[in-house]
Amino acid sequence: PSNSSAASDVYKRQSVLGAVAKPATIVPTIGERLTLLEAIARGAGGLAAEADPTKTMVIHKDGTTTTVNLRKLLDEGDMSQNIELRPGDVVVVAKAKQISVVGQVATPGVFTTGRPVPILVALAKAGQILPKADLEHAKIVSSSGTREINLKAVIEKGEQANEITLQPGDVLVIPELEPQEV
Repeated sequence: PSNSSAASDVYKRQSVLGAVAKPATIVPTIGERLTLLEAIARGAGGLAAEADPTKTMVIHKDGTTTTVNLRKLLDEGDMSQNIELRPGDVVVVAKAKQISVVGQVATPGVFTTGRPVPILVALAKAGQILPKADLEHAKIVSSSGTREINLKAVIEKGEQANEITLQPGDVLVIPELEPQEV
């Protein structure tokens, strides 16, 4: 029975990954509101040298994303970029020449590449797909926007397997399946 509180606690966490001093998971205290800058500065120890601050993404629990330009926040004081994080948010600070894979995979993270990478290669680098993965509603988030992709069709039928590539700076998001009503 204590498992249910531990499971629900996961959704209160906020994670900061990518080009930060120390990737971290933060569990705010009850009622504490955490901004993007606080999460990066306090929780993750700041930006790493290889960070591309113009390409920071906040991936929300519901699968939507918000792209933030930390350069505008840090250099120009544009406070509209310092968004408040919601429970379950994952912040990915892009690394120059790196691709991130996050969500329902065994080892979410980033890898370095100077060229486009086929989507299945990126997925393989993230390890096993977890049982709760919603492959039909995966997303590729890039500086030009977000597009949904049916990875189930790509994997099972080989559809477009060699044609879909991730560019350096892209994030592949594998969301969690929505609970089914019984």
